[in-house]
Amino acid sequence: MREEAFLGIDVGTTSTKTALFHPSGKSIASSSSRYDVINPAPSHYEQNPDEWWNAVRKGISILREKTSFTNIEIISIGVCGQTPTLVFVDDKGKVIRPAIIWKDSRAQKEASFLKETVGEKLMEELIGTKLPIEASWSPAKLLWMKKNEPDTLTKTHKILQPKDYINYKLSGVLASDYWCSKGLVHVKMMKPSDEYYKILGIESNIAPDVFAPSNIVGCLSKEASKELGLREGIPIVAGWADSFCGILGVGAFARSGRAFDISGTSEIVGISVEPFTEIPPGLILVSTEGFQNVVFGPTQSGGGTLDWFTDRFIYDKELSLEEKYMFVDKAVRSSVVNTDSMIFLPFIEGERAPIWNPESRGLFFGVAKSDKLSDFAHSIMSGVAFNIRSIFELLENVWGKEIEEFSVSGGPSKSPVWNKIKCDATGKKIRILENVESSVFGAAMLGALGVGYFNNVTDMSTKMIRIKAMVEPDMERHLIYEELYQKFKRIYPLIRNEF
Repeated sequence: MREEAFLGIDVGTTSTKTALFHPSGKSIASSSSRYDVINPAPSHYEQNPDEWWNAVRKGISILREKTSFTNIEIISIGVCGQTPTLVFVDDKGKVIRPAIIWKDSRAQKEASFLKETVGEKLMEELIGTKLPIEASWSPAKLLWMKKNEPDTLTKTHKILQPKDYINYKLSGVLASDYWCSKGLVHVKMMKPSDEYYKILGIESNIAPDVFAPSNIVGCLSKEASKELGLREGIPIVAGWADSFCGILGVGAFARSGRAFDISGTSEIVGISVEPFTEIPPGLILVSTEGFQNVVFGPTQSGGGTLDWFTDRFIYDKELSLEEKYMFVDKAVRSSVVNTDSMIFLPFIEGERAPIWNPESRGLFFGVAKSDKLSDFAHSIMSGVAFNIRSIFELLENVWGKEIEEFSVSGGPSKSPVWNKIKCDATGKKIRILENVESSVFGAAMLGALGVGYFNNVTDMSTKMIRIKAMVEPDMERHLIYEELYQKFKRIYPLIRNEF
């Protein structure tokens, strides 16, 4: 008898993950394929969409090697990915130019123009959700394209997200979900707003058709079936943001009061709650029918700071990412933490939540002659932990309750040392999940939901999500981190105007 499985694909910023999961939540096989981010000019970040597809092909090939697919029946495919990233395709689905990815902040002038002439209140009415008007969001980038690359917009048939492009390569269908295409469509009406595009001075037909994330939008085509070695006709759902699939994968969409830190290139920090009477400034409310409401803040660089550090200062390029984490973990264990320890502001590429300042930059504060590589690495890990704590504090102030524990997931959560630093720095318990790569897990869960394998999100989460371990804070170390955190909070306001 063939074993049923759900296939998940996560198109991330630095790698694409593919994985197969049993209905019990058990991981059957997984793979990860890395690629580069193109940085053609300051604040410009792009990628070649075909690199994502090559990574998917490679990933599925690795899954085949690990399982042979002989006794596995893949019953659905769910794809998630980085967002908001703009993928420009013509009417044949051909990519016109490199994709402008989410971390790109070239459109700062356009964002300022929209703040001054449109304002956040009217923008909320035009796109159906409340978002800070920033250079990284689609409206500002569209205006930048109109000014700097008008020919690209003329040639564009549809603007997709990375997971939409992969869905197109799998099924031949050009479609998206309404949340990832915010800034292209009205989130609540699930279609373009004529008034919005009139203000931008851009044709609205570039917006894709959008669906709910778990809606089936197509099936694996004959061409993709031959190319990938998978059964033709497997149902494919619209998919969702990698952050939201990560939230799904830690169980926050299933019940209220579930806090989380989903760590990858950036951190997604939040909690599931009944609707707040007031959303903390700079944080985002996700309200989706059938899912628990969630409020969260996305940072610009979290786990990515350690990637930057290892790339710059650990010179053995043959080490894999996990080997680099092991190297850093070993080094940080030897670092002595006290109230005079170095402090790091993790704003190396500007920052989104909680300060929303694309011009901010990283800072090592309090460097001593005696500091070693291990001390710099510790300051990076604790700096990210302090930023996480600052977002939790915003949530607690509005929620009126203390967050006592939270789940961690994503690549950096494989680091026991970093998990312990986050635990001690926040003073909160941490849940370690069996499937730490919660985004690709959540993508697979979304596919399972789409084909009706489970009754609802709560039923699915109860049956698939498992806690591997709990980490308790060391309250003596927490007192040390408390002093460092208070200093961390004071530093940025003092130097904000210098950026």
